[in-house]
Amino acid sequence: MRRFRQLVHITVLALLTVPAIGNTIDTPPRTNPVTAEMALADLKSVGAATLRVFFWDVYDSELFSRDGKYRGIEPGLALNLKYKRAVTDEQLVKATQKEWKKLGGFQSTASEAWLKRLLELWPDVIIDDEILLYVDNELASHFYFNGTKLGVLEDSGFTEQFLAIWLSPETSHPR
Repeated sequence: MRRFRQLVHITVLALLTVPAIGNTIDTPPRTNPVTAEMALADLKSVGAATLRVFFWDVYDSELFSRDGKYRGIEPGLALNLKYKRAVTDEQLVKATQKEWKKLGGFQSTASEAWLKRLLELWPDVIIDDEILLYVDNELASHFYFNGTKLGVLEDSGFTEQFLAIWLSPETSHPR
């Protein structure tokens, strides 16, 4: 009987020291937003503009930062594009490539891989669709479509080259 009590005691102690189901895996806190709303939650608008080509509005753009000021590519920067026309994913990627070439930032190996990834990520857009780019603490680019996360490009070089399309002094459409 004594051995039985010892066995029960050891079993109870063992059960009390084992974590409850659901607590056995340590999940790190989220450092990257899951939705576009979360990405923009603590950001302030830096400014907004509309891209017009001839007399057609293509999209409205708005830049956000943590304090409402633009100092360059840094964590917490976000660019939201709200489309005013239907554009295919291929047209979006070709326009990106064209702008990189104009800015002198097109590097064949890296840029080709980035363009291929964008073609995988981006959908065709129609009027009022939104694509948001959010820059995380490692300068990775998180893309969202109408609030839902599409994916990430982790290369900080991509983030710098992509945002240069809108933020470089040599951009095709400085206004």
